[in-house]
Amino acid sequence: MDNDVAVQFLLDTQQEDGRWRSYWWTSDVYATAHCVEALSKFECDDHVKKAEQWLAQDDNIPNIPFYLALSIQTVVRNKKYDGIIKSRIEKLLSSQRKDGSWDTRPILQFPLPSNMQPWYDSNRWREDARDQNRIFTTSSCIKALHEFQRS
Repeated sequence: MDNDVAVQFLLDTQQEDGRWRSYWWTSDVYATAHCVEALSKFECDDHVKKAEQWLAQDDNIPNIPFYLALSIQTVVRNKKYDGIIKSRIEKLLSSQRKDGSWDTRPILQFPLPSNMQPWYDSNRWREDARDQNRIFTTSSCIKALHEFQRS
């Protein structure tokens, strides 16, 4: 796929409020964070800023370490959000388990294969899944802490 086509697809599918819809994930934080990462490599500053604004709003971020970490990773370099980031870092640190990992809740959804827009239809072919071994969650939290320390 040509970069121009892929970038245009991302630009076209950004929602009015700045986020992108997640197909497999229970929150739009996942898709939005990764779209920001992709578009940051191109001249799409207005779209990136709009997405960062959405990610900086606490109401949009579930109080789940995985999603907190993704939001931190995405907006940590924007000094405008220092207070929000520090608050989320404190939440992450206070929720770390004694074994060094972080708890998780259902973060992965399984829409029916025919369902191309699961945000409009909550029917699933199986129940939502947790990161049962906490690997994705813990690695995301560690990366967020590292990015925060580097910024």
